[in-house]
Amino acid sequence: METELRILLDEVNSLIQTGKYDLAVVTAKKALEFAEKSVGPDHPDVAIIMDKLAKVYCAQNQYSQAIPLYEHALTIRETSLGPDHPDVAIIMDKLAELYFLRGQYPLAEPLYKRALTIRETSLGPDHLDVALILDKLAELYSLQGDYAQAETFSKRSLAISEKVLDPDHPDLAKRLHQLASIYSRQGQYAKAEPLYKRTLAIKEKTLGPDHPDVKGYRRIYIESRLV
Repeated sequence: METELRILLDEVNSLIQTGKYDLAVVTAKKALEFAEKSVGPDHPDVAIIMDKLAKVYCAQNQYSQAIPLYEHALTIRETSLGPDHPDVAIIMDKLAELYFLRGQYPLAEPLYKRALTIRETSLGPDHLDVALILDKLAELYSLQGDYAQAETFSKRSLAISEKVLDPDHPDLAKRLHQLASIYSRQGQYAKAEPLYKRTLAIKEKTLGPDHPDVKGYRRIYIESRLV
């Protein structure tokens, strides 16, 4: 990457960190124009800048501006790095997240699944980055009422967490709660109750019994026992 381009990107990063998003957009666009002229529109450096500009738009909730940038960056990376490169999965994940936030689940699903396959291959099936995508797929299916699929992905994510994380890790509690919620939505309260109980125990230990979040988890657990 050329020196002038690095300077512009450093400036964009600094502007993002200080919340000066309008200036960050202007500077990122300047960097993008410079890169397209100096190295060509399909160079990997162009994808890096598009990723950065999309990040600024996301920080401003301007998802319609960010999506085409991620789409173009994804095409560049697939062409330059190959369709199964880990950096391709990173862009897929970001693009899928925007589709998800906009309720465009049919567009998000295949991207999450491709990113999952790439990460399983590059990182191994028990890596926590794999669990992160499994979480997203579980949520995606749950929101669409496909609880069987949601349960499958949630269970896999939880299994990874129980294998890799400490027994009192907050992320383990998060995944216990997710699976419990999936069971609750199906009326399977007998399966949900022990998971809510484990979630509560972790939260009480890590946050303390009087923390506001703990009170919320305690209420959910008590309600699961009363159904």
